[in-house]
Amino acid sequence: MEWVALHLASAKGEAAPKAARLDTRMRTDVRAFQVAQGLPADGRPGPLTYMQLNRAAGVDEPRLRTQP
Repeated sequence: MEWVALHLASAKGEAAPKAARLDTRMRTDVRAFQVAQGLPADGRPGPLTYMQLNRAAGVDEPRLRTQP
């Protein structure tokens, strides 16, 4: 959960929390991030949420080519 907390804080322009647990506050933050990204907002960080957190953090992800 530290990774999620770090990237959520970064996306909001805040410092990372000292302790990271999937508590009510983090679920609220995850849900808000999901809504902002157009994802299903269930408050649980799943694969799409992780992908969007990576994009928000500027992680260079592999991409599929559309043409050879």
